[in-house]
Amino acid sequence: MTEQEFIRKLPAIDEYYVIMCDFTKQPYAECDPETFDDKAFIFFEEKPALDFVDDYKEDKMMLHVEKVARTSILAFLTTLIVEGINMVCFRGEEEHNIQIEHIVTRQLKEGVPTPVENPTLQISMIYFMQAVRTAETQEERVIAKQFEEEMMVNIARATYLVPSKAVGEADEEGNQKIAFYQVKNQNGDVFVPLFTDLNEFIKYQNMNKITEQTMQFMPLKFNQIYDVYRQGMTGFIINPATVAVLLNKKHSLTYILHTTDFVLTSYV
Repeated sequence: MTEQEFIRKLPAIDEYYVIMCDFTKQPYAECDPETFDDKAFIFFEEKPALDFVDDYKEDKMMLHVEKVARTSILAFLTTLIVEGINMVCFRGEEEHNIQIEHIVTRQLKEGVPTPVENPTLQISMIYFMQAVRTAETQEERVIAKQFEEEMMVNIARATYLVPSKAVGEADEEGNQKIAFYQVKNQNGDVFVPLFTDLNEFIKYQNMNKITEQTMQFMPLKFNQIYDVYRQGMTGFIINPATVAVLLNKKHSLTYILHTTDFVLTSYV
């Protein structure tokens, strides 16, 4: 079956089974060893998907299967693009590696500003978290360190959406005070959340049932985010609903396993 014949069959499939990674709460990704495409895995039946998950347990890679309905698959594939994944390995009676752009085409409305997105950072965080959480041997730790170095370069190049709101009235010169949201964990550590794109905020919003109606987003480059730092803050957290990469005020890096403890609490 040719690629085009295969793509034409996709709308007839009722359910898709996506391989997700517990460490990132995002699709599991691999770099294709021949083409170097970054690809996710989607099955047409649940049993082979579960077998795939079981096969990776020996390598300490914690995966699970999520079902995506036919009505949602195009939207899901679009989110993969934002996450830096450009290919899907579809597995059914046949296996097909398909470039996502051959299935869906993103069209931005004319006159609308280009949205803040960081696919290169997203995929580098995915690879780092997958590697560091499974590294046991010295060779694996070296590989994880290489992913970390690549990720830190992309962190420094990124522009982030920072939740904020105007405070009070602007002065005579038009200057406006801005307050930034903060999140707090059960230990009382305080972070300002940084989102790589709007979809990441929506995930966090849904997780914590946030109903704030006045929220705005200030796009800030990495060299600007430390201007937001205030005494008493622990640092910053990138994409708290998924990869949850932490940066403290000294630019050092940590990562966390669970992000559900982080709750949007107040402003700084």
